[in-house]
Amino acid sequence: VNEGPVSNERLSEIFEIPTNFLEYTPSNGLPIAAGLRTNHGTDAVNLVMRAKVETGRRFEFMRLVADHVSAVEDDHLLPATKAKTDRQKFQRAFAQEFLIPCSELQGRLRFGSQGEIDFTEDDAEDIATEYNVSPTMILTVLVNQGILPREILAERR
Repeated sequence: VNEGPVSNERLSEIFEIPTNFLEYTPSNGLPIAAGLRTNHGTDAVNLVMRAKVETGRRFEFMRLVADHVSAVEDDHLLPATKAKTDRQKFQRAFAQEFLIPCSELQGRLRFGSQGEIDFTEDDAEDIATEYNVSPTMILTVLVNQGILPREILAERR
């Protein structure tokens, strides 16, 4: 994947999914996001998504990709849940880095005259729109990298 935002069309090409797969319809929004491996020895996975918003569906999709490439071959069910397990944390980190690489995000930061970060929620929204991710993802990456204080996420809840 080249630098810059990864479009839905590019995801479609890379992962050989229909271009409309990331669109929500009432028939494809389920209570859990998960993958089901049915044929061992192939990359075929049946996916179901929970998120209704496109940015959330892109994030869930990449979490399921992460689980597919990292889970042991005998795992048939590939869940993407809100659990705080190492497996779920890996999925989130993989999806974040794929959709908005930390190096690209850091390159967008501005600093004030005293070396302090000059970054607002409006900046997060602008970058999120460009990369087709949620503003919360932008802030989470910056918090996880120690660039912004953790309290900024608590304020959003």
